Amino acid sequence: MTALSRIDQQQQKPVVDRWKIVLKGRIQMVGKKVNRETLAAMIFCVGCVLSGCQSEVSSPQTAETGRTAESAEPAHDHPDHGPHGGDLIELGDGDYHAEVVHGDASLTFWILDGSAADGVAVTADTAVINGSYAAEKQQFPLTAQPQDGDPEGTASCFVSDDATLLEWLEQPLARLRLSVNIGDTPWGGAIVHDHDHDHDH
Repeated sequence: MTALSRIDQQQQKPVVDRWKIVLKGRIQMVGKKVNRETLAAMIFCVGCVLSGCQSEVSSPQTAETGRTAESAEPAHDHPDHGPHGGDLIELGDGDYHAEVVHGDASLTFWILDGSAADGVAVTADTAVINGSYAAEKQQFPLTAQPQDGDPEGTASCFVSDDATLLEWLEQPLARLRLSVNIGDTPWGGAIVHDHDHDHDH
């Protein structure tokens, strides 16, 4: 190797060293950039997973039955009117029904099963109607009329000839609710009177 070649190599060495330093810095910067991007991607993925879990947790389900909001409404099939031609009242979630028949000066209530077809005997002395109208509240006891086959102390039919109850029933702003005990469980349902419904004469 000539003296000139050694001089050229000595002159090129600082340049090469500087490029190595520059390239090393670029590699480190690229590495840091990749780490940041990877970290951002990980955070995004974790966020998606947590969001999915939260969506499952917050699914609109009822606490007691586990049914979703779409299926929370009772899916009972029953006719529009009871077997005696009266209006139907859902008791609870439609597990039972009451049929109300309007007479000239009385009301008759029939307690029915979930299909609103067959009678159900309930504790006789628990059948009442709780009402409110024009800032006044009143409770109307119903008189039991046991039917054939009703066990002693129970009835599947009740009547009332209370004039106030009959008057309140005709008032759209009146709030009336039937309450009965089936076994040891209380059941209730709002009475919504169809004013176009023909009364028995």
